[in-house]
Amino acid sequence: AALPTSAPAAAIAATAAARQSGAVLWPLYLRDGFEWGAAQFAGALLAENLASIGALFFLPRVAQHYGAAAVAVGGLASAAACAALAFRLRSPPMHVACMVCLLSGLSLLDAHLRALGALSAPPSLQGRAFAYLGVLSSLGTAVGSLATHLYAAHATAALLPAAVALASSA
Repeated sequence: AALPTSAPAAAIAATAAARQSGAVLWPLYLRDGFEWGAAQFAGALLAENLASIGALFFLPRVAQHYGAAAVAVGGLASAAACAALAFRLRSPPMHVACMVCLLSGLSLLDAHLRALGALSAPPSLQGRAFAYLGVLSSLGTAVGSLATHLYAAHATAALLPAAVALASSA
């Protein structure tokens, strides 16, 4: 196969879409759910960035020791578990810890899948494969932004009539 197959390609696009949706919706959730401001969100985002840097720093060593499949499954499993817990927890520190794990797990998974995809191509096509995977990641990011926009528009459309009715009855 000259370029990565459709399953890894779809995984790369889906990972980017999930990461983008989380990155856009998370500050809104912190604002609405915990009444956090920009300074508090900046601290949470800094924690996520540092966790992603740490995960990516150790990625080659962990992949070499445990294998590529174990890293991919571990990244996906940690992201899924943290996603399941993050919005059920009412404690801001626990919520932030789960979201940091989720977003850094998605960063790790994206980098790992892109590296595997590029390296699976013959040496003469690795540059093209890397560019192809970058395009897939960008498409996933665009889908994540669009999905978030549609979600926000739907939520606003659903809440607007209720807000107008409440305001007119006052």
